[in-house]
Amino acid sequence: MTIDRSVMQQIVDEKVRFWIDKYNKNSVYAEFRRKNGAICLEPYESEFFRSFLGYKYRKMTHQRVSPNFNEILKIKRQDIIFEENRYIKINRRVAGSLRGRIVYFLADEMWQSVVIEPKGWTIKKQTKEKFIKTDLDMEQVEPVGGGNCMDLLKPYINLPTDDFKLLTVCLIQFFSRQSNHYAMVISSAKGTGKSTLTKLIRSLIDPSYAETSLTPNNESELKNLLANSSVVCFDNTTVMKESYSDILCGAITGTTDAKRKLFTDNEQVILDLHNIVILNGIDIVPYKSDLAQRSLLFELQRIEKKNRMTDSDFWSRFNQDKPRILGAIFDTLQKAMTILPTLEVDGLERMADAYKEMIAIAMALGISSEEFQVIFESNQKKLQTSYAQNNSFINLVVNFVEHNKRIDKPAGEVYESMLASIVGKCKGFPDGPSPLSRKLNIERDTLRDLGIRFDTHRNGSANYIILEKIPKNKLTSSQIEKKALWEKQFGGDNAST
Repeated sequence: MTIDRSVMQQIVDEKVRFWIDKYNKNSVYAEFRRKNGAICLEPYESEFFRSFLGYKYRKMTHQRVSPNFNEILKIKRQDIIFEENRYIKINRRVAGSLRGRIVYFLADEMWQSVVIEPKGWTIKKQTKEKFIKTDLDMEQVEPVGGGNCMDLLKPYINLPTDDFKLLTVCLIQFFSRQSNHYAMVISSAKGTGKSTLTKLIRSLIDPSYAETSLTPNNESELKNLLANSSVVCFDNTTVMKESYSDILCGAITGTTDAKRKLFTDNEQVILDLHNIVILNGIDIVPYKSDLAQRSLLFELQRIEKKNRMTDSDFWSRFNQDKPRILGAIFDTLQKAMTILPTLEVDGLERMADAYKEMIAIAMALGISSEEFQVIFESNQKKLQTSYAQNNSFINLVVNFVEHNKRIDKPAGEVYESMLASIVGKCKGFPDGPSPLSRKLNIERDTLRDLGIRFDTHRNGSANYIILEKIPKNKLTSSQIEKKALWEKQFGGDNAST
């Protein structure tokens, strides 16, 4: 049967609009209307898009043959790549931020999105933001507004009051996609519902058939996981490698990474990494200082027998409440958008954008700015203390300074003395004087919180390391509190100042 090429060309020209991924200029996407009227976006190479073309051809020609569109599409792709105005950002589930507008993709059959703005939120069938839907993406429920977010969430989260407030604020801030986000670390004993809480949060932000992930085997797997998900949940994590921590730090604040597309060519693919990161485990505290400073720590309470329920009962109740919970989250985001532009905050934390947005969200929930800042600082103290307690290098340095009072010596001498003081294993101990100086510099903030000053200077041709205890009258109230928490854990020589 003869294939009508003019009809094939007409379908491609009239029924499809093509776009190029702004980060990967060889990645072309096709936008077209499905049979149900929904306008969807599919990769140019996808089988679904090719099936759409074949379906349209058969409808127009009344032929039962499926033509080969490869040649026409190849020419069209070449034309599109040179049309500069076709570049777009490909979004997954959420686009925008609290500082403008947020668009949340429901991933339903009609490809609808929720548009959240200061004036309110509404469900729309088409927006200027472009979303892609993968096979793992689950349809989100349609939100119902008018509820109280904390009242609706409280029955499902067994945290102390202050931690519950902080987690609720953190969860809602996750929807501000273009901002940075604190990693959520859920660390507690067995039987406290760590995995359940992780799945619940994932279900609200980005429901997926892949609810949680085990820690990847290598850095490449980790980057691919981050590049293909907006929310990444690591379940039952024990130890996070130092190199993994560096990658997660970049993904939390937003970064790009290049990799070879195939081992047989030189073409590169840019991975757009900007993720919400959730880790849970029995005793999981970030091993790297940078990741610890970008995290919030939540320790769940044990669930009493009388309050336990089966998984099926728990999820049945939660799924009934989920439309109202999601709607209450969107209500809160809308209120926070009206608060944020005029919000003045003294003493912003390291991740200033996320911190300021969280204060606006807290105020939208009825939590005062002052109360939230106290809750936030308390959580940071708890996490930094846990980090120090679980870091054998920090413990070594603290004990070393306790026994030597003040050190102002060449880096080589300090390295040899510190190496000689090690009893047993010290994970992560540097392998020379220069790496020791770099490691101490990385841990400078944590050491200062524990009442120890680190500095360096040159004397002739030698690099000197200074380590000394900060006088008690020079410590801030925050340092005193963190130091006391650390000393309570370890006692002994560390209990004196």
